[in-house]
Amino acid sequence: MPFAALAAATTPTAHIGLGLAAVGRPGYINLHRDRDLPADRDPDA
Repeated sequence: MPFAALAAATTPTAHIGLGLAAVGRPGYINLHRDRDLPADRDPDA
């Protein structure tokens, strides 16, 4: 779909390009703080 057609069909906030996965991602992943956590951690903890 050409950008002009897409721009007419969406809101201006859709053009930010910020993914919601990055917004909801914990800070220790984004800031390389995973080194501060134990290596044997799991999601069940």
